[in-house]
Parts: sequence; C-alpha cells; structure tokens
Amino acid sequence: MLPSLDALVDNSNNTLEDVYKTVVPECEEIRIATGYFYLSGFNLFKEDLENLRNPEELEHAPFRILMGRKTDQRTVDEVSEGQTLREQFEQEVKEDVEELNNAQIERLDRLRDFIAEGLVDVRVRNPDSGYFHAKGASFRGATDDPSLRNGDRDQRGAVTIVGSSNFSQSGHRHNVELNLTSQNGSDAEAFEEWYDNQWANGEEFSEEIINIIEETDRYQQWKEQQDEDDDEVEDEVDIGTYLEPFEMYKLLAYDELNGNVSIRDSPLYYFQTLGYESAKTKLSQYDGCIISDSVGLGKSFIGSELLYDYREQGDRCLLIVPANLTDQWRDLLQDATDEDGDPFFGLEVDGKHLQVMSISKFQNLTYDEVNALDDRFNVVLIDEAHRFRNHGKWNPNPVDDDDYTGTRRHANARLLRKNTMIMLTATPINNSATDLKNLIGLFTDENELMNKASLKFSAFDDYIDLAAERKRIAAGKEEATEQEQRQMTEKLKRHSDEISEILNEVMVLRTRKHVKETLTDQDDFDMSFKPPELNKEQYSLPPAYQPIYRMLPDVMDALHLPHITIKNPQAGGTLKALYKLNLLKRLESSTYAFVQSVQTLHESERSLLGFLDGLPDDEDIDVLRTMGDDAAETTLEDFVEGEEAAEDVEQTLEEFGFDSGALQADGGDADDELADATVGEVKTYIHEDLTLLAYFLSRFIGRVARDSGSIADMEVRAGTVAR
Repeated sequence: MLPSLDALVDNSNNTLEDVYKTVVPECEEIRIATGYFYLSGFNLFKEDLENLRNPEELEHAPFRILMGRKTDQRTVDEVSEGQTLREQFEQEVKEDVEELNNAQIERLDRLRDFIAEGLVDVRVRNPDSGYFHAKGASFRGATDDPSLRNGDRDQRGAVTIVGSSNFSQSGHRHNVELNLTSQNGSDAEAFEEWYDNQWANGEEFSEEIINIIEETDRYQQWKEQQDEDDDEVEDEVDIGTYLEPFEMYKLLAYDELNGNVSIRDSPLYYFQTLGYESAKTKLSQYDGCIISDSVGLGKSFIGSELLYDYREQGDRCLLIVPANLTDQWRDLLQDATDEDGDPFFGLEVDGKHLQVMSISKFQNLTYDEVNALDDRFNVVLIDEAHRFRNHGKWNPNPVDDDDYTGTRRHANARLLRKNTMIMLTATPINNSATDLKNLIGLFTDENELMNKASLKFSAFDDYIDLAAERKRIAAGKEEATEQEQRQMTEKLKRHSDEISEILNEVMVLRTRKHVKETLTDQDDFDMSFKPPELNKEQYSLPPAYQPIYRMLPDVMDALHLPHITIKNPQAGGTLKALYKLNLLKRLESSTYAFVQSVQTLHESERSLLGFLDGLPDDEDIDVLRTMGDDAAETTLEDFVEGEEAAEDVEQTLEEFGFDSGALQADGGDADDELADATVGEVKTYIHEDLTLLAYFLSRFIGRVARDSGSIADMEVRAGTVAR
C-alpha cells in the first residue's frame, strides 16, 4: 500500500523530492513526463528502484521518462546554421554531464546501468510535433498479486502527480512550484492513457544517453579514478591466500566493528562510551542525533570522540558553539592532554577541515554564506543547541538578507540539514514541545521517522494543539464537559507517549542517577550528587556606592534611547529593555566596564543628534526611518562590547525564557514612543539622555573616587585619571 500524501506540494513545507523518496521505493512501475530531463534530477532516487518489475514481463522498461527539450533563441540560431534539434539536444546533455560533481557522476553511472539493464527507458518528444511542456508522473505500487494488475481494471495502489516541477534538482527541492497529488485510481488511469499515447510518438533516446555519458571527459575521468581505487583494493587483498586463524579473526572483528578499530585509547569513561555508541547508532540511522545528558556528564567529550571518527574518515567538520566556548572547544580538540601528556583527540583545528565558529557569527551569515558552508563541510556539531529551538526558515530564492521568517539562527541551521548533525544540549526543551520539534526537525522529518521507525512526527503538533485547547478550557475561555476533559487527558497521555518514543529514537538522554548506576570499577571517576550547600552571606554596600545604586533604577527608567527605536520600529521597546539590562550586566562586571558602556551610549546618541541637526524640527520621524530602510537592524553586537558580552546577555535572556534571536520576528512593538514624534521631539529626548548621563557620571565617578576610602575601585580611578 502506497503512503498517503499531502494534496499540494510546493517545496516549502514539503518538497517534491521528499514525496518521490517516499513513493518510488514502493513502486513497480513509474511514468515520468517532464519539459526537460536535467540529469541532476536522477540524483534524487539513489538506490531505491529494487521493486521495479522485470522488463521482460512488462515488454517495456518499468521506469519510463518522456521529456521535451529546451527551446530558446540559441536553439533557433543553431538550427538555422544547420545543426539539427537532436544534435543540439545531445550537446545540451553533454554540457550537463560536464558540470556534475563526483557524487552526481556516481548517480549518473547508476542511471547508465539502469538503462543498459532495461529498467529505465528515455524518449524525447520532438518540438516539430509541438513543444512538449508537460510535467507529471504516475506511480503504481508493487504487489505480489497478479490479479490486481491483470483484471479489467488496474487495482494496484496509485499515485498521480501533476504540476509545474521539471525533473530536476531545483524543480524537486528549491523552486516555488505547484504540484497536485492524487491517489485515485481513475486519475492514474487517465494519466497513463494520455502518457502511453505520447510515449508511442516519442523518439528513442536511451542509447544516445549511454553513449553521451561514456564519451564525456568528465565521466571518463571519474571512471579512471574508480578503476584506480579498485586496483588499489585488489593489490591490498590477495584473494585466495591462506590466512592464519588469528588473521581471519582480526578480519572478522574488523567487519563486526564496522572498521571502528584503532590503537588509540579512547579518553571516554565507560558510561560515556555507552552514550557514544548510542549516538553512533542514531547517527547511522538518521544522520543526526541530540546528545542531552545531564550537566557534567561529558557531552563535549562524547561529541569530540564522534568528531574524531568523522575526521578519521576524511569528513570535514564544522562546530557552532557559544562565543565564550570557542577557545575551550579548540583547546579540547587540539591541545588538551591526559595526565601522561597524551592528547585526548589531537585534531588540528585549521579552519578548512575542522572549524569552530561562534553562534553569534553563524546566525548573522547570509543565505549564500551558509550555503557555502554547506558545500564545504560534511558534519555539523552544535553546542548548546537549545539556542536553536525557535523556528526560522529562509524563503525560496531569497531576494535579500532579510527574506526569511522566524529566527535567522534556525533558518541558517536548516540550510545545513543535508549534513550529519550532532546536537549537544542539557536543556532540550524550554517552554513547550515545540522546542523539541524544532530541534529534531533540523535533521529528520515525518517521512523518515515513519519509514524507519513507524513513528508519527505529527504527535508533536497534536500534543501542542491539544495542550493549548486544555489551557483555554482551564482559563474559562472555552467550555468542555467532564467526559470531554477526561478524553482530552487520555489523548494527551497517548501523544506524550508517542513523543517519548521519538525521543528514544533520536536522542541520547541520561540523568546523573542513571549514569551512576552504570559506573564500573574500571571507571576512575568520583561522582557525587550531593545537593550544593547554600550559605547565606550578609554584606552591605560601601557608603560611596549606596547613593549611586539608589539613583540607578530611576536613571535606567528615564533613558529614552531613541537611537535604538529609530533603527528598530518592530522591536525597539524590547531592545531598549535589553540595552538597559546590558548596562546592569556591565556594572556587575566592573565599574570601569560600566563607565565604558555609558561612554559608548553617549557617543551613539551624539552621533544621532548630529545627523538630526540637518533636518527640520517639524519633520515627522518616519521620514528618517524611510531613509534608513536599507540599513541593517540593530543586534546585540551593536551595543555590547565584544562577542562574548553579547553571548552573556543572550544567556541571561534565555535564563528568563527569552530568545534574542526572535525579537525582530515577534512583530510590532506596542511601546514605541517615537510612533508620532517629530525630529524636534527626538532631539529633545536625546538632550535629556545626554544631560542625565553627564549628571549621573559626574556623581558616580566623583563620589566613588572621593569617598571610596579603603575600598577604592582602581579601575574607576584609572578611568577618571585618563579623562
């Protein structure tokens, strides 16, 4: 039975590539009609043609492709010069082959084999008979019951797809297309009757494709390299040679361990090795997993051991980590040693084969820059992956750097979904099941979970919707009988169990208690789970600081900060609060850091005032916003000192349940005091801020330096002297 499909496929929420990957492996007969058959389109099928019927039984190939060809002014010119349409078409196919990479050439070699074996047949509709622009397909499900296909009516499972997508990688994956699907037998019969009539009028082209493939320089180079690799393997293994029993044992052990053998001693403890092995199993199944052991159990060591394996295989690895952990990760991977001086991992972080990048830098990359990373790397490890829990997605073929919905951080991560994805987080869920759904969706989807584990990814949405409904009932916004509420609770329990099964499938999640039970005598590891002892400490502020701290809340509240609101009308109020939070964080760091931040604020507002002095006072401030439409919006890095400081503020926000990456995605801001302001009024706000800052700084620096006594803050004194 063929799987159920969405009625409409437009490559946004689901792609035609995903539909084909789901349907093709279950089919015994396939018909494809396409305006043009780009060779990249066949990459999408991989090895999933095992169920195709025997061509001798069918008396034709079970997989047929009927295509048109491109017609443009170039074609017209070349035909007028004596080159036939067929010759021009052959030339276009040759050019396609020359542009393919090694992975695509390997798929192309399979296409050549399928054609040679009679499984795939290709025909061309000559434009002389009318430009063939049809795009559709029909699929018939595999069956062991001949009566289903040989009766008066074909009763095999059927899928029919008709729409705008060509048989190409972009048509199946990237372009915004419109394709309708049907699983109605009558629709399939109508399409097949039309298709078979068109097929009968098509010209054979399979033999030419084989010849073109084999004659291109690109394919011949790839084939020579394959032959050389095969020769090397043959040289290494002399088949038929007698092996001593111990040598045979080593070969069998190597095969059983999937080649994962090394003279190197792993730095992992036994309980970490269990987590590492579990992660490897999940990675082999889904090409991604979430490692979510409790804090202090060595997730970074498990992740590093996985990276070591991938680097041994020649894969290029990208780490995306908090800015304040970039040096720590480089040291762990490259320089950290055990007590004997032997490196734990000894990997070279060279930026080419292994690169460490901060989350803040990654989230600000453009669409093209992230796609370039996607081409460079095979494996991605994300530390503190819970920071990617808020959904985001680039629009198809984005027109600029802001052409995305949701958070840019998550949108960028989605572009790396083709890579192996390792995610480390001790807090995979913050507020709701939506967080988990968004994280898991970075490396798998509903089709893969259903096909490989018979699990419904929709359990997340069902749970989320039902929980929201119950919350409305509890708040008195909706009504429900006691029986309905009991049924709702039962459904929530069922969906919760389904989600737990999904987590077991894709996540390594162990508590400290569980790990303590798995410790062995060989683990030289002292693990104590005693709760920390809290000691109440009494302290009072020195006299020099007390008036300043009493004044501080009023000063923070009075600041207008128009330079932030002007650049960010959508989230200005939130960013202003964030700015003030950062000032307090800088004061917590040191008085000198606080003074430096205030100075930066002072300079920003004076710069804005200088710009406004050239505008009429009665001009509406929206004019200034219009002038600044092309300017980049403010981010954390615009008003904090350094990348680590930005990460520090983000961490603080997340502790309170906020995500700074989602601020600009949240829509309008009700607290915009500049909504109806004029240029003159904004100037007044700036003057008030500058006066307040000058007064506060004079009180702050002067009083601390004058009345500090024995608790002098040398940083403030140094700053005062420097001025």
